[in-house]
Amino acid sequence: MLTLDRRTKNRIILVICIALCLAVAFQFATLSKGQDGIVNKVKKIVTKRYSNIESIWIADAINNDSSCLFWIIVQYDGHQFAYVPVEFEHITGYLYRYVHTYKPIQRSTDIACVNWNDSYHFIINDKHCCFLKLKYANSESETVEVTEYPFCYHSAPFPSEYYYLDSDFEELN
Repeated sequence: MLTLDRRTKNRIILVICIALCLAVAFQFATLSKGQDGIVNKVKKIVTKRYSNIESIWIADAINNDSSCLFWIIVQYDGHQFAYVPVEFEHITGYLYRYVHTYKPIQRSTDIACVNWNDSYHFIINDKHCCFLKLKYANSESETVEVTEYPFCYHSAPFPSEYYYLDSDFEELN
């Protein structure tokens, strides 16, 4: 059996304590603090994809237990917009941990949706789109009026089809 003197035992305990403190500090360093922290984290991610970023903001947040999906709008190259769905884990209070960036289904430059947690999440920023029509597997449907831009809508029943309609209820080209 290995026997250690008291001084060696104290050094080992000290090294273990330092390692634990560094591990905890690293975990907190990777957390985003509030909406500003979320925006800053997303900015680091999308900077590689979009040049000349002018502004980034949160358009909507969807909570599902400890997970949150944020629709982030990125304005770049003048008047171009990108719609980025990003998932964060809600740790506590205002602390979030980045989980994943999703690739949205783009309908046009200003309409997108994403399938997240067995539901569809839409963002509409096209002023020609006045209605969102959803059809479900049980043959029911609903038409949702777009009341503001950007407009976000969450469909908990999973739609089998969806359409973006203009003011005359015609499908957008």
